[in-house]
Amino acid sequence: MKSLSTPNPFKTLLATLSDSEWQTVTLDYLNHLSRLVNEPRMIVGTYGDAFSVLEFLAAAGAIELEPTDTAGVHKIRKKAYGNETSES
Repeated sequence: MKSLSTPNPFKTLLATLSDSEWQTVTLDYLNHLSRLVNEPRMIVGTYGDAFSVLEFLAAAGAIELEPTDTAGVHKIRKKAYGNETSES
């Protein structure tokens, strides 16, 4: 029997991220994230809410979220498991 459930938006988000290349967090990216999470129902109302989702995923260890050299700009990538290197 085929499931009619909505795909998990967090799994969909993680599937689009690389574990080696950084993704810059832009307003367009936050808009994309808002649409992705809001597909089943309205949850994310502002860019701040969308950024909070990224902070949640970082705290959960699913992604890396770091500031860039530009003030107020961040970058993300999927957390690499099993192939961590000691980059300092």
